[in-house]
Amino acid sequence: MTSIMVILCRFFSFSLIWGLAKSQEFSYKDTTTWGQNYPTCNGNNQSPVDIPWGFGETVIIQPGELQWINYGNIPDSMRIVNNGHTVQIYPTWVNASDRPYLTGGPLGGQYVIEQFHFHWGQNDSVGSEHTFRGRRTAMEFHMVHWKSEYGTFEAAASQADGFAVIGALYDPIFGKSSRGIEEIWRELGGLRQPNDAIQIIPFPLSDFEVVNSRDTYVSYYGSLTTPGCNEVVTWLVALDLFSITSDELQQIRSVQLGHGDTHNYRALQNLNNRQFTYYQSKSVEIHPVWRNNAYRPYLSGGPLRSQYVVEQFHFHWGQNNNVGSEHTFRGGRSSMELHIVHWKREYGSFAAAMQRRDGLAVIAALYQPSTGRSSNGIQQIWRQLRNLRQENSAVQVSPFPLSDFGLLNPTHRYMSYFGSLTTPTCNEAATWLVALNLFPISNNELRDIRLVRLRHGDRHNYRPLQRLNNRRFTSYRSY
Repeated sequence: MTSIMVILCRFFSFSLIWGLAKSQEFSYKDTTTWGQNYPTCNGNNQSPVDIPWGFGETVIIQPGELQWINYGNIPDSMRIVNNGHTVQIYPTWVNASDRPYLTGGPLGGQYVIEQFHFHWGQNDSVGSEHTFRGRRTAMEFHMVHWKSEYGTFEAAASQADGFAVIGALYDPIFGKSSRGIEEIWRELGGLRQPNDAIQIIPFPLSDFEVVNSRDTYVSYYGSLTTPGCNEVVTWLVALDLFSITSDELQQIRSVQLGHGDTHNYRALQNLNNRQFTYYQSKSVEIHPVWRNNAYRPYLSGGPLRSQYVVEQFHFHWGQNNNVGSEHTFRGGRSSMELHIVHWKREYGSFAAAMQRRDGLAVIAALYQPSTGRSSNGIQQIWRQLRNLRQENSAVQVSPFPLSDFGLLNPTHRYMSYFGSLTTPTCNEAATWLVALNLFPISNNELRDIRLVRLRHGDRHNYRPLQRLNNRRFTSYRSY
């Protein structure tokens, strides 16, 4: 009798964790019929949805500091299950204080990790559940978290703010995937049939590129994407594409699903007037994206031994014209500093490059008030600042060439040194190239950027100077 009771308890727990349905009898052949057995699947706040952002469009955000805590902690155990609907991974920590959690951004509390899993399709053109302006990618990765104050995953499932789910979309774009994908994929041979389950050697969840990345996240309120479709989820979908190989996509498609399903993504749901918000780290950041990677701007030469593609650019400023820049020239700060952040193309993604010593290259330009005219790039961004006064506000702008910032001038010299990001997590992965020129900006433009509200009541967003510790400078000219 004891043996039977244990088996029943395990089955009940497993059913709750996957979609919180009373039964596992659902198929992906026609997801529009789920509401017949699970009425919530016909609700007004269902997921996934189409996200109104497209490659080639520029998104400007005042981020909200989504924070990843403890994701470098290696689990005490890690179990993978083919539950007939996906490949799902359960990491566990003996010490609750070691368990990773999300906080900040749109989240009003701490959300601890429960499990992660994947969604894929029949070929490389389909597979993701969310879409960017109607475009599906080959796979989507979900990291499911629940609000710790509710005590258990099951209790959180009945609360409107119970869950937070990270979504990351994958395509075969660079030919190399993250360590996290590689760790899971080498185990797929033991998960070919539904109900197959194995224990694997644990690894930190930071091995997935989306963790601790500085990507922009679009957030909206929605549901689980499987029955019972509980409308309890704050979604955070990374506005980036992560890399997976074509061979890895073939391998995940060889995993047999229940009911003869050949894919496990749900049809798009109506938005029903729900709103999107955008989150990242401090300061106003601009994320340009090119549909064709061959057109994506990159740096090479000088101290850089490879191609570094542009990721984003942002600004640092102070309370008045005497402060604002992060770097100084012989102790003198200027009023503002522009950073154009690049990552080494061969590492496949910004998140992966952040973990490498030579992963990033940052161009810095210092600005001082002048009677001269500011660059076209500054003017293009400043036209939108009135729409970015409040925290978490975001706008889309007409794209413009990055050459409009006026940095591409053969008379400009750059001082280079090895350093770090200037915001947490302060990764020591950056080759800095600081222009040895002061660029013009008007007093009115400086006043406008100071009207942008920062989090925590901050009146500036520049970091104090750090020790040089015998690092050396080298000088280069652009061309």
